[in-house]
Amino acid sequence: MSFKICVSGAAGGDCVNPQTMAKAEEVGAAIARSGAILVTGATTGIPHAATAGAKKIGGISIGFSPASSRIDHINRYKLPTNYLDLTVYTGFGY
Repeated sequence: MSFKICVSGAAGGDCVNPQTMAKAEEVGAAIARSGAILVTGATTGIPHAATAGAKKIGGISIGFSPASSRIDHINRYKLPTNYLDLTVYTGFGY
């Protein structure tokens, strides 16, 4: 059984800049390299960069979305779907 490690962070704003995005990608890669599964809020910004880093080295990422379906996730919330191996659509909203 693999450990699951969550990366949470800003989806936007001043702290989402090239430096923090690069660090988030490094963190995602390190999580995957350790054999753990990355868990995020299936959103943009820092969590998305972490999933990109994990995917670059073949890691597994799971995202929990506020949407009730994939269509809701994309059209209503405007959230990314790439890099995630599994998205759980909670329907809870923000």
